[in-house]
Amino acid sequence: MPYYTSFANIYPMINSFYNEEKKEIIWRWGPIGIVVALFLIMEVTYLLFFNNVTIVVSHILYFPIILISFFFPKKGVITSTLISAAYVFIIYAAQYPGIEGIVSATMQFYVYVSISITVSVISDKIKSDKMKFSGIFENSEGGIALIDRHTGKITEKNHKFTEIISSWNIAADTENITEIVDDQKYTEILAEIDISGSLENYEIESAKDDRNYGLINVSLLSEDDIILNLNDITESINRKKEIEKLNSDLYIANKKSNLYLDILTHDINNANTAALGYAEFLTETASEEDKPFFEKMLAGIRHSTGIIENVSRIRMVHDENRNFHPVNLNPVIRNAAERHTSAEIKADTEKITVNADEMLADVLDILIENSIKYGGDGIKICINTEKKDGTAIISISDNGPGIEDRIKKTALTRFQKGSDSRRGRGLGLATADMIMRSFGGSMEVTDRIPGDYKKGLKVILKLKEA
Repeated sequence: MPYYTSFANIYPMINSFYNEEKKEIIWRWGPIGIVVALFLIMEVTYLLFFNNVTIVVSHILYFPIILISFFFPKKGVITSTLISAAYVFIIYAAQYPGIEGIVSATMQFYVYVSISITVSVISDKIKSDKMKFSGIFENSEGGIALIDRHTGKITEKNHKFTEIISSWNIAADTENITEIVDDQKYTEILAEIDISGSLENYEIESAKDDRNYGLINVSLLSEDDIILNLNDITESINRKKEIEKLNSDLYIANKKSNLYLDILTHDINNANTAALGYAEFLTETASEEDKPFFEKMLAGIRHSTGIIENVSRIRMVHDENRNFHPVNLNPVIRNAAERHTSAEIKADTEKITVNADEMLADVLDILIENSIKYGGDGIKICINTEKKDGTAIISISDNGPGIEDRIKKTALTRFQKGSDSRRGRGLGLATADMIMRSFGGSMEVTDRIPGDYKKGLKVILKLKEA
């Protein structure tokens, strides 16, 4: 077997012997070990050639002074000073009165103390910055992790990061980011970092459970490390999904309701129209004895038709495609009066233009029909208009039975009944009020003669001038 083949087989075995933790220890402390070994070789060589123990000892003292000053910044200077003083005392005792050795030891003392102070200041600054960083790192509201970009290993993580992944049923001691973010996502993250150096507001799913979601921000910390900020957005995503489902259900329900409304406003109304024609014919040809029954049937069909018309109007109020435009009140009021010939209608109007649409005619029809329905034969209706401070005011009054004060407060509420419990009044007035509010206007129900509801009803409409 060739030599290189044997080595190729042995190398993976040697490499596998050292796990990641051992490799990290070797790379961290290996250089220091090499420096110490080289230093000792140099000192032994110096001792063999020059046989000067004093110089060797003075060199070796650098190590304890530097290490003590680095690891114990506050006490290190005092300790290093004491060690340096002890060294000077020993040299003084050994070489006195030799001036050269004493001067050299004194200068060495100042060097030791200077190095100790310098190392202590640097170490104190490093530790202070580390404490600040640790405070920010641990107290951050988001989960923070430092990751080896090449291996995906999590080298450091704060408490919040651990808390988030634990809530995702991922072990707190997880060592690799790919156990949290799937491989494909992590590859996409690295690709984006290679291009722009950072990645913001990137949404991920948990690699273990796709019902957990996170929002991450990633930055390149060094050539080998990235810093990842993780926030748990599971609750907000689930809420968003619930809202989307509700919107979908609402859309389906809306389509169904529109179907039912189409059936109501078209098919049933067409059936009512046919039934109304036959009922009118039967009423006219019926005997005096049967006529009251046919009149009640006719009233019922008309009532049903009126309800369908109001439902159709309510549907139009909510139409998003409505287009408001300037409307001249004179022709609208005049046409409304001409459509209702069964009542005496007097219109005293002036030229006023308001911002509305064709549904303003529906409001007038509802109010006039309401007066005719409850006023009976001999009802008189008066329509007046005026403008005041940019507002158009339309008053529709009648000499009918009016509405009691206790009912006025709820007269514009849907399905409220009048004092005589007759149906339909509330729905019609409520529909008219709904249309007025869609114009940005208002509707008020009051007495024709203030304080005496029995003298008739007065409805006041207010709209902005166009």
